[in-house]
Amino acid sequence: MSRRSLWTEEETEKLRSMYISGSSFEEIEYEFSARSSNAIRQKASRLGLRRHATLASINSFQNVLRISDGNGGVEDLIFRCSGCGSWIHANLNGGADDKTIVCRQCQTILRYAA
Repeated sequence: MSRRSLWTEEETEKLRSMYISGSSFEEIEYEFSARSSNAIRQKASRLGLRRHATLASINSFQNVLRISDGNGGVEDLIFRCSGCGSWIHANLNGGADDKTIVCRQCQTILRYAA
């Protein structure tokens, strides 16, 4: 039987921070390369950590930025308008799953799901 390596407090905090910040699972695996993906998922599950799937996928687009208060609290999105290139703030604290925002500069309508 192989001996399990215990998670240090530093590793646990780093994992928590990466989950909260919306890091991709590939980035998390890279940071914890000495651990299996299954071990990472199990630790995150035991800690009650959940990555927001929509934010994780939205973060891969160049025309979308995610902003937060830095403490894992308020998270909003800023979209680059496809019409004029200006940035548009979208507050994620609303109740609807399907959102529509309108660019103030050129009136382009953008839709996103959060």
